[in-house]
Amino acid sequence: MFRKAIHASGVLAGLGVLWLRTLGRRNAPGVPAKDIRRILILGYAAIGDCIFLLPALRCLRLLFPKAKIVFMGPCYPTTEELVPAMAFADEIWEFEDSGTRDMKTEIARKIVRGRFDAVIMSHATSARFFIPAILDIPVRIGHCRPLIAPRKGWSWARYALWRLRRGLISDEFERRLALNRQVRVAEDSEHTVDRNLRLIRALGCELPLTAANPPDIPETSEQARSAEKNMEGIDRLRAVGLHIGSPKSQYGKIWAAEKWAGVCRKLSERHGVQIVLLGGPDEEDQAARFLAALGAPCLNLAGRLGLMETFAVVRRCRLFLGNDTGLSKAAMAMGVPTAAVWGPSDRPGYGVFWDKEKHLEIFRPLACSPCVRMGLRAEGSGVINFATCGHHACLEQLAAAEVFSAISAKYGSLFA
Repeated sequence: MFRKAIHASGVLAGLGVLWLRTLGRRNAPGVPAKDIRRILILGYAAIGDCIFLLPALRCLRLLFPKAKIVFMGPCYPTTEELVPAMAFADEIWEFEDSGTRDMKTEIARKIVRGRFDAVIMSHATSARFFIPAILDIPVRIGHCRPLIAPRKGWSWARYALWRLRRGLISDEFERRLALNRQVRVAEDSEHTVDRNLRLIRALGCELPLTAANPPDIPETSEQARSAEKNMEGIDRLRAVGLHIGSPKSQYGKIWAAEKWAGVCRKLSERHGVQIVLLGGPDEEDQAARFLAALGAPCLNLAGRLGLMETFAVVRRCRLFLGNDTGLSKAAMAMGVPTAAVWGPSDRPGYGVFWDKEKHLEIFRPLACSPCVRMGLRAEGSGVINFATCGHHACLEQLAAAEVFSAISAKYGSLFA
């Protein structure tokens, strides 16, 4: 508790310094869109967030073909593989988001040396990490979240303390001080693709009619050969990809590997599908649990492929199954039919966006779900969330037989 108080006092002191530094800058005249020549994108590297940012990056490239666009993101496969492959950015700058003070200072200096005309920051990006370095950039665009909670029976003092705590946790106060073109996140469940496109519109540009189209994720001949080699012996007409996700998910959104094994075993028995298990190197234990419970043949590629190689395998699947993970969103973007299990996550904000009829969302319509929105869990008077509910019913009540029935009803004809 003492450490938390010290940390909070430090953040408040930093806010005071930031307020002084932003005096006279917030309302400074911005640069007209026609004069913007250097643009910095402060990206977030989670696969799903990056997939849903790609349409905005594509629009930016179309609207500013002669501008120098720099994408800065943490060291992660999306920054290292996906963003370079899309060719929307002229340069990619990587950083360690848990790095040392010296490293953060060097990042700040690099941003200052870049002499950018505009910076764009989505809600998923940690503003606190970057704000001191971007204050001299003329156009500073980013999402700002609402700070509203149910307050039935709350005193104004309690509500004010809640807003203070929420604003400190979410770095919302820093955003509102530093950004001079704020894009307020809608109160309703606006999809992240639309939310990100509004960042580009804030530059003063009309978006092209194709703005919300799915990103055209490329595939090299080497990646194609890798996918073909790894899927040797798999009948492509019966290939079903599966990504369970990391059990370390901070939002508790992963439906159990053993339950997925039950679904896949029944799909194999009923429809003769061939399961292709995918995932990152930190998911090998999860894969082992799945394989032990499956009791049927399975091609296990978890931890064995790079990100773009994994996408190439997903592209060759007839159907893709998963939880609320980045690979499920990549499958949607590539037009592969999907079935995804949802728990506490914001399904309207992060779920199906393209070709909705081709995809299936499986969830329990509980009054408390979703309880996570934009990376923050629901809080307020009488509000419960995945960390406090004690039952996690949104996932625990989903039986393997129920999920199998939903998938079989929608996609069984694919394997007839």
